[in-house]
Amino acid sequence: MHPAFLFAGFFFFAVSYNLLGPLATNIMQTTGLSLSGSGSLVSFQQMGALISMAVSLLVMKRLKQGSVMKLGYLFLIIALVSIALSSTTSALFFFYLVLGFGSFLVDSASNATLASEYYEKRSLYIPLLHFCYSIGAIATGYLILPFKGASWRWAYGLVGAVMAIILVTGSVHRHATQKQNREKRDEEP
Repeated sequence: MHPAFLFAGFFFFAVSYNLLGPLATNIMQTTGLSLSGSGSLVSFQQMGALISMAVSLLVMKRLKQGSVMKLGYLFLIIALVSIALSSTTSALFFFYLVLGFGSFLVDSASNATLASEYYEKRSLYIPLLHFCYSIGAIATGYLILPFKGASWRWAYGLVGAVMAIILVTGSVHRHATQKQNREKRDEEP
């Protein structure tokens, strides 16, 4: 995947990971969660990441980093869209577990992908990746402003939709670039 898509995806990964903070009071008001219940969502997210770490020991050896990253984004997209569409608090907790699972895959595989596919530029690209995370985390508070109150679920759905667009566009771009490179190699004597 082209680095621009990795950076854009990581920006929205940061947004997805940080949505709970600025939307916590809205989530608590509409779901009836207490402050400790809202904090438990973060715990479920972290449990998902721990499960992902354990599973990744098996998965990382069998798949390429790019595939693991795409798989992580799929988990994130499914969790974000499901949070937007679900209406129960138990579903919210489950999808926060899935969000944590996908988050670890995206985080670790994005770094690994940049380090391996862009080895000669890794000293530039890896800090840029983390810069994109920082900007996404900061921007989250502003991006969710239209989604305050009862419409908080749509913030999750919108971020999931944007991630899906980035993932599909990045994958299509990669396949088109690979096809062009194969055609150029085939034309050379």
